[in-house]
Amino acid sequence: MRRLGDNRPGARVVVFGMSRRILKLLAAFQRAPPLELDVVGVVADHVPADIAPRLDLAGALEMIEQGQVNHVLIESDTITQAELDRIRGLADQEGVSAHITSPIFPSTNLMPTW
Repeated sequence: MRRLGDNRPGARVVVFGMSRRILKLLAAFQRAPPLELDVVGVVADHVPADIAPRLDLAGALEMIEQGQVNHVLIESDTITQAELDRIRGLADQEGVSAHITSPIFPSTNLMPTW
């Protein structure tokens, strides 16, 4: 999160979509020193129980609207363009930082370095 300019302690993250790339990233979050990073949930059909709670799209969007989340991670391969636009629009409106993973440009994916 710090690499994205978010230095607030206790960052609360919601993830949209699940893939091997996201699983690796979330596992790295868990292995890292205390980050004060809380993955509050993942919006996907299948979410490993040891990673984070499974959320539905409406519930995750409501969390953003209510200020319960301060960062969004979006797996671009697993959601529709309409969902992506909706999530990005709401995040922008609510002042929530967002990161979109990219299979086309993998070097731009969020890599935990902390």
